[in-house]
Amino acid sequence: MGVIVKEKNKGSGEWWIYVHHNSRKKTKKIGDHDLAQDVAQKIRARLALKDFGFMAQKKDPVPTFKEAARLWLAEPQNWRESTRETYVFNLEKHIFPKLGKVPMNTLTRSKLKAFFAGLIKTGMSPNTVALIRAPIQGVICLAMDRPTRCRTWPSRTDNHAPWSNP
Repeated sequence: MGVIVKEKNKGSGEWWIYVHHNSRKKTKKIGDHDLAQDVAQKIRARLALKDFGFMAQKKDPVPTFKEAARLWLAEPQNWRESTRETYVFNLEKHIFPKLGKVPMNTLTRSKLKAFFAGLIKTGMSPNTVALIRAPIQGVICLAMDRPTRCRTWPSRTDNHAPWSNP
């Protein structure tokens, strides 16, 4: 366990803190020497109290479906303008109210099946549901970053609906 204050490049005036604890390392650029010494003293006090929270790696926040959809729409696509308008309309009217706040890492197949089943229960035709499904599929493909895996989704010509078990 150790906290070291050091000038990374001699004469640069950039002071860094190096923390080594339980085989984990963390470095942080602080600025001037006095501030670096103060920060190092506070880190030593936290380590003495067994408070290791500052050593945890920050996780990137998981985007919601709505945020991922906005990224997907911003991607360059080879769509007709009417296709883009249909996708935006379906996202705003049908998808965002139900799935917009769902974090992408919690969007499961069962949630999607329940969503599509709810659309069918409202009396929508399977073709309309397929149009609503298209932007969801695009967002998921973008999130997976593997477009070839998206072929596992049923197509319109399949004998079963996307919300039912084949």
